[in-house]
Amino acid sequence: MRMHAILPGALTLYAVFVATSGQKPEAASHGGWPAYRMAQDQRRFVWADQEGNLTPATQKHMDYRGGFRVSHNGKWLAVEVGPGKDGNLWLLNLERDVLTQLTFHEAGGYDPVWSPDGEFVYFGSKRDGKFAIFRIRSDGAAGAERLTEGAETPQVPESVSPDGRYLAYFQREDEDWDIWMLPLDGQDPPSIFFESAFQEVAPVFSPDGHWVAYLSDESGSIQLYVRPFPEPGGSVQVPTEGGDLRAAAAWTADGRRLFFISPDATVYEVAVTVRDGVLEAAPPRKLFKAPKESLWRPGEGYWHVGPDGERFYFLQPVPELERNKTLVRRAFEDVWSKGNLDAVDELFSKDFVRHFPIGSETIGLDSFRDRLRSHREAFPDWTETVEQIVAEGDLVAVYFSSSGTNRGSFQGNPPTGKKIGISEMTIFRIADGRIAEQWLIPDLLSLHEQLGLISK
Repeated sequence: MRMHAILPGALTLYAVFVATSGQKPEAASHGGWPAYRMAQDQRRFVWADQEGNLTPATQKHMDYRGGFRVSHNGKWLAVEVGPGKDGNLWLLNLERDVLTQLTFHEAGGYDPVWSPDGEFVYFGSKRDGKFAIFRIRSDGAAGAERLTEGAETPQVPESVSPDGRYLAYFQREDEDWDIWMLPLDGQDPPSIFFESAFQEVAPVFSPDGHWVAYLSDESGSIQLYVRPFPEPGGSVQVPTEGGDLRAAAAWTADGRRLFFISPDATVYEVAVTVRDGVLEAAPPRKLFKAPKESLWRPGEGYWHVGPDGERFYFLQPVPELERNKTLVRRAFEDVWSKGNLDAVDELFSKDFVRHFPIGSETIGLDSFRDRLRSHREAFPDWTETVEQIVAEGDLVAVYFSSSGTNRGSFQGNPPTGKKIGISEMTIFRIADGRIAEQWLIPDLLSLHEQLGLISK
C-alpha cells in the first residue's frame, strides 16, 4: 500500500509514488506530477501488532524503496530495491531471511502485487518510454510479460481478485485518476471500473471478490469507499476520523474488517457487514500510532497488512548504530569469508587504513586488496564468523573466530595442509557509510603454533 501526496490546485490530485518513490521532489516529472525519491539509505522491515509493538521482520538492511507487498501465505515479501540495485524487484523470504532478485531490467519495476496463489508477481515499469503493467513468475523461471499497452502516465497495480481473474490498477487520463480493471485471461482489454467526475485511486479487492475498497475525493476530502464488484451498485462511504486519507485500505482475510491510516498516522479498523447485499460499516476503532520514522509525513509512507490482519508491516530507516554493525557484518561475510574483492569498493573508504599490532599498516584499497588476495591464496577456504559485535558512536568492536586450511605459501613458509582455528578482536571506525579504519588484534601466536611454525 502506498501513500499519496496531495498536489495543490482546483482539483485534488495524487502524486503516486512509483519508480522514483520517496521523499524529495526532483526536477524530473512523469505526466505532469512531480517525481519523488527516497534518499539513498538502508532501511529495514518491521511489523507491528494491533497494540503497536514493533518486531524486526528481517535482518536484511537494504535500500528498499516504495511499494512492497506480503504474499497471501505471509511467507514472502516483494519489494523494489533502490538505486544501488537498479530499482529492480526482489523477493524476501520472511521465514529464512533470504533476499533474491526477481527482475533484471535496466528500467526496474515498481509496486509489486502478488497473485492469490503466489505464482505470479504483477508490477509496473516504464520501458521503451511508456508505462505499463507486467507479470513475472515468482520463481523467476521466465521473463516478464507485458499485460497493458504503454501509457504516458503511470499505471499503478494495486490488487488481484481472489479468483485471479482481474487486476485492479489506477491511472491518470487527462486530469482524472481512475480505477481500471484488467482481465487476466488475455482475451479482453482493460476497462474503467466506474465513471465519475472525481478522483479514484488505490482499489483493493475484498477476500470474497464482491467488493472493492478505494479512495476518492467525491466528498470534498479524500475518504475511503467500498463499491460492489462485478455487479453494478452505488458506493458506500466508510466512516473515518476526517481529513485526507493517503493510504490504500486493507481487508482482513475473513472480509469482516477494514484497516486504514488517518492523516495523523493512526491505524484504525472498521467492522463491516453485508445485509441483503448492502455493505454496512461500523464506526472506526483506534488501534495504534504508526511508527513515526517510517512515514515521510504524518500519515504518508509505506505499509502493508499481513494476511492474518495481525501484522502491520512498515519500512523504517535503520538507526545509525545498527547501520554500522550491518556494514561490518557484510565486510566479514562478503570480503573476508567469501573473498569477494568487488565488494571492497562498496564497503571501504578509498583511504582505508588497517593497523596491525606489530606496527605495520595497510593504506589504501589497492594495498588492502593485495593483502586479501595473498591471504586467500594461502588459505582458500578462509572464513571469519562474528561472535560478538558492539557499536558506539562511529566505532564498531567485534570478537570473531577465524578458520581455514593452509594450502599456499604463508609469510614465506611453504603450505602445511593444516587446518587452523583462532579467535581475534578488532575495532572499526565508520565514516560516511564506509569502513575508514581498522585496528586488528589477531592471535598470531596460536596461528603460528597450529601451523607448526613455532614450538608450543
